[in-house]
Amino acid sequence: MQTNSVITATGTLIAAFIALSGALWATVSNQRQERRKQLAERRHDRRKEAYLAFIAAAREFLPLTETMFLDEERSTIAARAAFADSAKNVTGYAENALQAAVEAMTESWPDSLRAVAFLSEPSEKWYEQTPRLLHDLSAAFDRVDMEGPASVADIALQIVRSAYRQAAGTHLFEAEAEEQSGPEGDGPSSMDMLRVEIRYYTGQCTEFRKQAKAALDSSADDAAVDGGTGPRAKPVNAT
Repeated sequence: MQTNSVITATGTLIAAFIALSGALWATVSNQRQERRKQLAERRHDRRKEAYLAFIAAAREFLPLTETMFLDEERSTIAARAAFADSAKNVTGYAENALQAAVEAMTESWPDSLRAVAFLSEPSEKWYEQTPRLLHDLSAAFDRVDMEGPASVADIALQIVRSAYRQAAGTHLFEAEAEEQSGPEGDGPSSMDMLRVEIRYYTGQCTEFRKQAKAALDSSADDAAVDGGTGPRAKPVNAT
């Protein structure tokens, strides 16, 4: 009888120990999961702040108070609206037709640019401000580069490079225009080249916003799904 009592007591202790171990493991697991969730939420918030700061710096670099940038913005919006309207009337597939029109315009961009009358160019005041604007844009890029992902940082880097090209002034674009001139001197002007660069810059800014939104959606999923351990949706073109 004593032996049976000892066995029963031992079994009870073992069962209690197993139950206690299970409870402790569940507590530790929940704490780790909550910690991962908090880390994912903080990463999401840091990314959001970095992306918004970069977008603000990129917009400030091309202020619409500058007549040239305003003209270019207006011409781009007008061209997109015309292409979209034409596509709807002809085919009903506006997006595909718009893409085809943009590609066609890109292939013949010197003729397209010469067909539009531009009367302005960057002011001396803007060029005087470019060192500060470039500094702010580069500093904002550093934050994006640190927070990632690479798909977003790569586009941000292209925007920074384009900004430095624009800030270089007319000498850079005069040299590039000369390289593209034909035997009879026909070809784009330095102002044409600069406006192409501005159009590229604004296009990359649009792409940055697209990629940044995808990255934020992904980091939000990380925070919401399984405390950051569940499946996540990758940003567009993410590696």
